[in-house]
Amino acid sequence: MASQFCVPSAGFEAIVPNHLTNYILRLETLSFYFTAETCEEVINMDADEAVLDSLQRYPLEENIQEYGVRIISNLASIESTSSEINSRRVLDILMKMLTNYSNSLCILEHTFVTIGQTVLTFEDQKYLLESGGITQIINTMEKFNEHSTILEHGCRIIGNMAVFEKLRSKVECYGASKAVINAMLLLDQVSEIQLCGCMALMNLTANVRTNKLNLLKHGGVSAILSCLNNFSTDSEILLTALKTLTNIISLENACQSVVEKNGVHLLLSLANTTNFEPEIYSYIATVLSGLTSLKELEFDILENIDTALIKILNQYPDSADITLAFCQTMENILASELGRKMFIYEDRLSLILKYTTQFIYHSHIQQIGCKILAIIAMGDMGRIVEEENGINQIMKSLNQHQTDSRLHVLALMILANLSFSAKKEDSQVIFEIVLKTMTQFTENVEIQSYACHVLWRLPFSYNTDQLSRVLNSIRNTLKRHSHEAEVVKTAGKVLHKISQDGHQAEVDNVLKSPSLPQLPEFFWQSVKSVS
Repeated sequence: MASQFCVPSAGFEAIVPNHLTNYILRLETLSFYFTAETCEEVINMDADEAVLDSLQRYPLEENIQEYGVRIISNLASIESTSSEINSRRVLDILMKMLTNYSNSLCILEHTFVTIGQTVLTFEDQKYLLESGGITQIINTMEKFNEHSTILEHGCRIIGNMAVFEKLRSKVECYGASKAVINAMLLLDQVSEIQLCGCMALMNLTANVRTNKLNLLKHGGVSAILSCLNNFSTDSEILLTALKTLTNIISLENACQSVVEKNGVHLLLSLANTTNFEPEIYSYIATVLSGLTSLKELEFDILENIDTALIKILNQYPDSADITLAFCQTMENILASELGRKMFIYEDRLSLILKYTTQFIYHSHIQQIGCKILAIIAMGDMGRIVEEENGINQIMKSLNQHQTDSRLHVLALMILANLSFSAKKEDSQVIFEIVLKTMTQFTENVEIQSYACHVLWRLPFSYNTDQLSRVLNSIRNTLKRHSHEAEVVKTAGKVLHKISQDGHQAEVDNVLKSPSLPQLPEFFWQSVKSVS
């Protein structure tokens, strides 16, 4: 059936604004009932081009601008037609509307909606930023600070721009986070604003420290906690708010702000709710874990967080993210004396070993597990690591993550503290771990230093093959790291120990090796006598 709407053929110069207004109004009426079919009809008869021409030709005719932007907005909302009006030309028209009609709520609403729907690529976002469009948007949000549509789509526009890492800091320079936070605090019961606001803050704070600090300065924690409290049954809003908190929880000031604003009670309440998706519990666990890094955190809060995490873990025992949060919490808890007592009393080490075994392929869990073992091994709790078969777990972890240098450093830190009292069967395992690691990471100073510490402290009698291997490793270490004082000094202690065990001739062969560089005096002193 032929359309009753026809594009004027006389040319726009011949059409007076009043007639053109009536024409656009008829088009707007058609597109207002925006099914895909009606919007596609507007595109098929090239009416969208006619509308854009009229908007550019009559920028100060308010009726034309109002009806025209409504048409663009409706077309942008339909998937099959949105691409037709996603162009730099449309963006220029929209930005001009922001300037020319800064007091017209109707035009501004549709302009904001359309920008939020169509300006999605990096190039367009950059153009919007550099052409002053984002300044106009933020100024409009401040001017109409109680108008929900303006604030909702302003937050959406900022969030879309902050998707791109290269634009996050730049958009923040114009006051992006402040505008979003003000919107969330002023209209804290409007779900659309809370969702778009949290998404914007989540994107703005992704890996940009300055933006995180600005969020704190402008009251972002209050806005997020209020959002969590008011929409505790809305899983989409909850998830986005928790993701934003996760972005900033590594900052000490963020943790303090959450505690001061009674956020711990709110988070624990959410943790004890049983009808959320697993992903929500994962972010709750991550935020709670971050809070335990506060040194002055009250012990009863630590206990409550520990209890909540155990409950979540029992609910989702196969979640690597929740397990990682639990392990990080245990590392933080061990920083205080009361925390260490709780760790022992509640037998948390057995859980750490259980989960490092279960998630043997997860390098971050392995690293934190080794950190915990290292902390324990340095104190009077070292025997517990041996009793719980921790050394074998370390070996399994290293075998699985053979290229993870940080994990190997942590493992050697543990062994350096345990090796002195190691059982005979463990000594053999430790020896093999150390030599393999020294060979694999020949240029890593930390690894060579800790490895020498282990060999020096290890109560171990070498057979001929083992002696040859360890002396060769020490020789190579001295050749590569002759300017590293700690490595050289500890290597000297290892050679002294070996010579004291009846292998002076073999040690002399190493010391007389022509491949050795000139070594400092303190090396020779450590070879002769260990203080």
